[in-house]
Amino acid sequence: MFKEQAGNHSYPAAASAPTALMRQYLDVKARYPDAIVFFRLGDFYEMFYEDAVYVARALNLTLTTRDKGKDKDEAVPMCAKRSPCAACLTTPCAAT
Repeated sequence: MFKEQAGNHSYPAAASAPTALMRQYLDVKARYPDAIVFFRLGDFYEMFYEDAVYVARALNLTLTTRDKGKDKDEAVPMCAKRSPCAACLTTPCAAT
């Protein structure tokens, strides 16, 4: 099994080949290796790998994995935070 690469970081492969989403995330992380990447997915900002571990501790979020049922060494750590303006998509926002 190969390892996914992002900058100087090497991550255990989440599957036999990374998904399009994970390829895009790893590309962004490779360009900004020292930044926490908040990856927007729908109404949430998601973090993966060490970004997820750090943010989950710092913001008291639940740390979960992207690959349920995988070995602990193969599962991708992740956490998510709902977008501050997600509610604005369905209700009027006082910020506008």
